[in-house]
Amino acid sequence: MSTFVLIHGSHHGGWCWEKVRVALEANGHQVWCPTLPGFGERSAELENEDSPFNLLIGDVVRLIEEQGLRDVVLVGHSLGGIVARGVAITATERIQSLVYVDGGILDYGESPWDKIPDAQRADRLTRTRLRNGVRILDPPRPESFGITDPDQVEWMKERLSPQAFSIYDDRFPFEGKPEALLKTMYVECVVPVHHAASRHRARARTMGLEVRTLETSHDAMITAPGQLVDMLLSASDEARPCDVRAEPGRTGEELE
Repeated sequence: MSTFVLIHGSHHGGWCWEKVRVALEANGHQVWCPTLPGFGERSAELENEDSPFNLLIGDVVRLIEEQGLRDVVLVGHSLGGIVARGVAITATERIQSLVYVDGGILDYGESPWDKIPDAQRADRLTRTRLRNGVRILDPPRPESFGITDPDQVEWMKERLSPQAFSIYDDRFPFEGKPEALLKTMYVECVVPVHHAASRHRARARTMGLEVRTLETSHDAMITAPGQLVDMLLSASDEARPCDVRAEPGRTGEELE
């Protein structure tokens, strides 16, 4: 039995992993799909937060520690890839392998906004509004994630949620290269290509990561859950145990 922690991306929540969770659990694995602070039913938790990444990463690390999880297959989708990298840096001894699913990869001091192409920046700005003096980003149409099936579109419309814009401005607060210590896989989703992730896919190749391709949408957990499960299981089966701990990075508090 393996233990999977699946981290969602922008505007999503733990709900997006439902088909993947069911399939993994049917194979006897333990699966955790947390909804991060600032998303879904927890949408208000980032509104006055100065260091969103510290909060998001700390939330997942706390889950792993409080539940006593070890040998975790840590999976991050889209923005969740950035969170997963921070978790892998700060809790390396508990992680077995790291999987990015069309995920973001930031180094210390970089922000998600730095890596978003101009066209996608413009789209986000059109969806930004003020709520109680806080910038809020409304969710895009499900089709922007490559969803075309009418039933899936309606299902996602009911679940995609606004989020605090501050997460895009925040700087990644940790130093470390967890990919040098953990077996790491990058799953790129290319039909259609999600251009907001293009620079992160290129970075995965520059880093020399194992890159596997899924001919499905950015939201592979919804449009191709079976194929994604096969890749996640291979990450678990082929993973080597971690025998080296990452050096602790600097947090936002230490920088102040």
